[in-house]
Amino acid sequence: MKNIFFSFLTVGVFSVLCGCTNVARFDYSSAQGGFVNAAPAGRSNKVLAVLPYGDMRAAYHSLPESGSFYWGLLPLMPFGPVFKPEPEKSSDFISLGYYHFDPDNDLQRAAAMSFTQSGLFGKVVAVESLEEARSINADYVWCGKVENTTYKGFMLTYCITYFLAPVLWTAGAPEGVSINELAVSGQLFDASGNLVFFNRAEESEWLMHWIYARVGGDCRNYPVLMKKIMNKTIAEMSSISL
Repeated sequence: MKNIFFSFLTVGVFSVLCGCTNVARFDYSSAQGGFVNAAPAGRSNKVLAVLPYGDMRAAYHSLPESGSFYWGLLPLMPFGPVFKPEPEKSSDFISLGYYHFDPDNDLQRAAAMSFTQSGLFGKVVAVESLEEARSINADYVWCGKVENTTYKGFMLTYCITYFLAPVLWTAGAPEGVSINELAVSGQLFDASGNLVFFNRAEESEWLMHWIYARVGGDCRNYPVLMKKIMNKTIAEMSSISL
């Protein structure tokens, strides 16, 4: 019986430690979901310049990283929770070691890809500055801001602590739950600097983890959420005259 207990404990601890070796990155091109195509009857020949997204997370969410999986060592605690406003700066996830995420540039490239696929513009270019946008004679400029990328993780203990929970994990009970939140806004300006369109949207998605499945998937929904937001944004934008 003692050997069986330590076998379960070893499997559980090993599954937690494996998370420290897994890495993932923001991958928009292969994110689940298709792209909206909202091309007008006569394809637009307008040029859109997409600027890097401004990181406004500190202004909208001033709370620091909080929580700890160590709470799960306490008897009668159902889980150990962590909350991370900037997940790319942490290494403490349910089943992930590190998340490669550059909000300014990753979201810029994501927006440019969605706008390209939409057909709303004849040409879409990711630029570094307004000066570069002017140099390519852009008809419109897209300025985006990221307001929230909070990650929430809950390592499940079932009130029996991490010393005994691995018995349930190995039997098939979920190991934890992760939640990805994303809130972004965007403004479309014409070549004269007039505001043509504004949009703000937020999405969230949760994922259940098992020691046998979805290992390393803690942050995989961020590109999915961005794609949902961009599809809604483009659908709204298609109703205005460009």
